[in-house]
Amino acid sequence: MSIILTDPRKIKKVKLPSFPEAEIEMYDSMLYCQVAEIDKLTSDYDRGVEILRLLIKSWPFVDEKEKALEVNKENLGKLPIPDVILLMDTITESFDFLGLQKKKSLKK
Repeated sequence: MSIILTDPRKIKKVKLPSFPEAEIEMYDSMLYCQVAEIDKLTSDYDRGVEILRLLIKSWPFVDEKEKALEVNKENLGKLPIPDVILLMDTITESFDFLGLQKKKSLKK
């Protein structure tokens, strides 16, 4: 039996407190090849930014010329802290990201 290897991840939609009209699509997990990218980074801040970058599938933000803004460190840095906290909480609470849900449930 042959199976086509496709991206099996699910998508979750998130609304930000500072931009209630904005809907961000996020993947529910990372791909194996992406973990190596995270492992190369030395600071927790850079790891967090890279995880967000890799898990955000799409967002509606554009520049003054209506050109879509890339999901990158610079543009993520322009988000207010409550929005970033919500995105990080979405990753750690809603997604089974690298087994975090299992670890969390073991603490109870």
